[in-house]
Amino acid sequence: MKEILKNLKSIGKTLNVLLIEDDKNLIKEMDKSLHKIFKKEFLANSIDEALQNYVEQPIDIILVYINIQNIEQIQRLNNIKINKDIQPIFIVISDDDNSELLMKLIEEEVDYFILKPIKKEIMLTTLYRAVSKIYRKRQIVQHQKDIISTLQDIEKKNRILETKMAQKSLLASNEDIVLKNSDSQFSIIREQEDADELNDLSLKLDTCVNLLFYIDEIDNDCLIKISTTLSKFGSILNSYPMFSDIAVQLQELGHLLNNSKDIINQHFDDIKLLLETLHYTLEDFRIKVWDNKSVTVTYFNIHIKDSIQTIKKILSHNTQLKLS
Repeated sequence: MKEILKNLKSIGKTLNVLLIEDDKNLIKEMDKSLHKIFKKEFLANSIDEALQNYVEQPIDIILVYINIQNIEQIQRLNNIKINKDIQPIFIVISDDDNSELLMKLIEEEVDYFILKPIKKEIMLTTLYRAVSKIYRKRQIVQHQKDIISTLQDIEKKNRILETKMAQKSLLASNEDIVLKNSDSQFSIIREQEDADELNDLSLKLDTCVNLLFYIDEIDNDCLIKISTTLSKFGSILNSYPMFSDIAVQLQELGHLLNNSKDIINQHFDDIKLLLETLHYTLEDFRIKVWDNKSVTVTYFNIHIKDSIQTIKKILSHNTQLKLS
């Protein structure tokens, strides 16, 4: 029993419980125990009071007194279950154990049943089973979310790879890029203030670009945020001679985007993919060059330029990106 109580408290401290009981003596007695176990405890003298005050509360376990006379009331408690990732566990307390009541409770999918007078060992064991059930459900839900997140990340990376291949094809006829600065020139110490601002700008760009995949066309507010963020990114890089070329191109792209709303919406599917690829490349650049102190910058210069030039080519020449 000590081990059960220990585990019950360990899990229970993250959960909320609702006790619905009209017996004031029982409420007082259980209140002391529940308060020591759960994160938060809600008390109600009736189902009406519970529905009035606690429907919107994050309830994990509902302890409710039910007898054969008010069995139909339990259906009303299903309102508390609405719009929750994990439905609350129902534990019915009753001094009536006739078959009709038990059958009704089964029909209402009640999880556990405790007969009065309540024995402490039975109550603790039942609560332990309830919190363990919730813990397992939470693990399943989190695992499902992790799988979805992983699949979305894989899908995004595949999409970016396809976009990069398409932009390479589109730029194949262009002259080779000549870098103005060699990697050995990047001996300037990165300013921490610049690193922090680049991180903030990258987060803003990520939010804006992700939004593009949930809308049918770009609006002025979103366009201004993206163009301004790219221009500010370029402004910071302009402080470092070896990045002056891509800094200028980022600023030019920001200006071009801000004045190309109609063309962007004509090629919206292509532009949002290319902006996603540009953001991915800039974020990789930010992490490798500032966070990890990489001195090999040629790779980033080339790939950032490729992404920028592809977008500029579509906007300037009304060209279509051909994805295989």
